Amino acid sequence: MHPPSPSLSPPPSSSPSPCVDTIKKCKKNKSVNCKKQPQKCKKTCGLCDSLPPSAPPPEINCRGLTDARKCKVKKPKCNKKPANMNKCKKNCKKDRKKKKLCQKTCCELGFPV
Repeated sequence: MHPPSPSLSPPPSSSPSPCVDTIKKCKKNKSVNCKKQPQKCKKTCGLCDSLPPSAPPPEINCRGLTDARKCKVKKPKCNKKPANMNKCKKNCKKDRKKKKLCQKTCCELGFPV
């Protein structure tokens, strides 16, 4: 008989916990949460570690792609507000599946073609 082998447990994670509020009651203007439950309101209480600068986005190569005249996705409008960008993303997804009229514009906005 062999002696039982020691169980190997995974090493503890060294990555920091995500910077999120884990309860819905965190209020920016209420310091009570930051005093009583700071670990549950990390984001609101400003307890997040600063993140290292992110790497620059990869260069997008959209050469050879074109838009049809009927393309309704407009880059300037998409870049104005984040809400517009979400709408453009949805439109590009629909276009990619059905029409393929906006390949160049969607590619330049960083969406799959």
